[in-house]
Amino acid sequence: MQGDDAQMLLWARQALGVPEAREEWIVKTPWSAVVALHTTDTVYYLKRTAPDLFIEAAVIDTCRKLCGINDIPEIIAQNDALHCFLMNSCGDASLRTLSRDCFQMDLFLQALAQYRAFQQATAPHVSAFLDRGVPDWRLAQFPALYEALISDDAFLAAQKLNAEQIRQLRQGVPKLPAICAELAGFGIPECLNHSDLNDNNILVTEATGAVSIIDLGETAVDHPFL
Repeated sequence: MQGDDAQMLLWARQALGVPEAREEWIVKTPWSAVVALHTTDTVYYLKRTAPDLFIEAAVIDTCRKLCGINDIPEIIAQNDALHCFLMNSCGDASLRTLSRDCFQMDLFLQALAQYRAFQQATAPHVSAFLDRGVPDWRLAQFPALYEALISDDAFLAAQKLNAEQIRQLRQGVPKLPAICAELAGFGIPECLNHSDLNDNNILVTEATGAVSIIDLGETAVDHPFL
């Protein structure tokens, strides 16, 4: 992993043309790493993902270029071999950080409004996201996906579910197709959904109050209510 880190940082500094950029590790997990690269007057962000989450770069590109969504990160460069990409800064602090003493409800409501606009903007372009490899969790597929999940004994064991909990989950299998069909009957367009929207994935630019939504690696095409 140290070798991968060194290659990634070398590539990023070369892509920026700033070999002396100072690194600051923000996140480092088995599935994701984020490094802030500080230059004289600008901060850039370098992100590496697990291979199956590298779809984030394609999702951001499609959102910005096809759907006109601009309150998300902007990719400067990407390296497919190293599963990483460079982004401009799109905020100073997360909503979680800013809400340590008092939850910032006004910023949260602003983020929800932006997310609604995000869903509406992506709804006409679901086929483009599916073509880029985004998972298809639409209502037509959802019952089969659910049944496959709760039939995976190894997965259920890893979640430490007891026999009664598993029985309750499996009771839902015959009911789910009718529920999904009823929801589909309202005609609400399916769209791209974040799948992990929380106060740590909402960034705020403190000088302007602008809000950005980040971390788009776990998106799926599904019903907006999900």
